[in-house]
Amino acid sequence: MRNQHMPVGRRSLLVSGPAHSGKTTALVTFGRHYELRTFNRWLDDREEDRVPTLYVSLRPAATARTVLSDLARFLGLPTRSRPTLADLSDQVCDSLLRLGTDAVLIDDIHRLQPSTRGVQRAVDVLRYLAQQLPCVFVYATADEKHPFLTADGLGRPPLLRAAPLPYGHDWEQAIDALERMLRLHRHTPGLLAAQSRVLHRRTRGRVEALAHLVRSAAIQAVLDGSERITQQTLDAIG
Repeated sequence: MRNQHMPVGRRSLLVSGPAHSGKTTALVTFGRHYELRTFNRWLDDREEDRVPTLYVSLRPAATARTVLSDLARFLGLPTRSRPTLADLSDQVCDSLLRLGTDAVLIDDIHRLQPSTRGVQRAVDVLRYLAQQLPCVFVYATADEKHPFLTADGLGRPPLLRAAPLPYGHDWEQAIDALERMLRLHRHTPGLLAAQSRVLHRRTRGRVEALAHLVRSAAIQAVLDGSERITQQTLDAIG
């Protein structure tokens, strides 16, 4: 909301943490939550082509051009020709403005080529987009020492560190949220909650590992026709 009314000095956010700490889960969950909230709040004014959030994961050895190409591909823009960086930036900007995008989520920003020149060019492109668009850019990285974080023009975005959850209220809330998402016909509500301490010990508090475990157990319950998650089902998941 602040960025929408700031002609200059728009802020970004940075999520960091080691592998499997839940960075991608956090980005995707935020994007889904914000998109549903947007559509529910302005349901009467909803346009079919409205895209409140955009999510991309950078490819290895990414450059300024491939960052723009990934954004363009998500937006359905043609990328086979070789437009200049300026033209490609303008195409992406125009599409995001037309689609009413409020949040641009860029995962694995540490995959940018680490050369000083390459990183600076990518930062310049992203800074230009942020200046032109009334939205928030959220980056996720597994490397807090990557040159991207100290490049000129990025500023000092607020840093949110992803980490395993300690056993307690937040962990139990995560399990409760996963259990409420299950659509198994014979699942006994509360079974996962009753196993919260065991699940925490098994996943070491990593939300991503918890989601993988529950998702795998749910798939197995559908495939074998039991339509329920049991202790035996969880124990059988590798």
